[in-house]
Amino acid sequence: MLERVSAALKSDAADKLVARVAYQILGEIVKLTPKRWFGQVRRDWKVERLKHATYSVQNPNKIMRWLEDGTGHASGGYIYPKTAKALFVALTRRAAMSQRQTSTAVGFMSGVTNKTRRVARGGAGLVYGKDYVLAKRVRGISPRRIVAGMRPKAKRMMLDAMKAFLRQTVKGG
Repeated sequence: MLERVSAALKSDAADKLVARVAYQILGEIVKLTPKRWFGQVRRDWKVERLKHATYSVQNPNKIMRWLEDGTGHASGGYIYPKTAKALFVALTRRAAMSQRQTSTAVGFMSGVTNKTRRVARGGAGLVYGKDYVLAKRVRGISPRRIVAGMRPKAKRMMLDAMKAFLRQTVKGG
């Protein structure tokens, strides 16, 4: 009986079982990831096979780290500029993807109330107040704990699948 269990765990069936559970976990964690911010964080989840019956569900997107752990909590929940006078806050995708996102190119605009002032960034003109704003401070992102919340559920899913697999192997099916 132990030989049969050992052979079953080394077989392709065990690898397929772990792969199936990994893709189930992937589906669950993608549903938990927010779709906001153009969906790139949700789209970047992937399953990687490391070795026989060993899979990793991961998200290489650097935004995921901020969603998981949050930002700005060391300074009372706010993020302040480090070197510039103000923080560049993008309001549109075009502004978020612009190459230079520092307030040094436009100055701090102290006292400027003209919301249609155009600023050349990366060849395209961005409109202050429509495409971006400059702020003295911004609130940090509160931690979502997506991965931390999924770990117990993933362990339970894997445990249930392995129990069913070993029961079937011991019964000789």
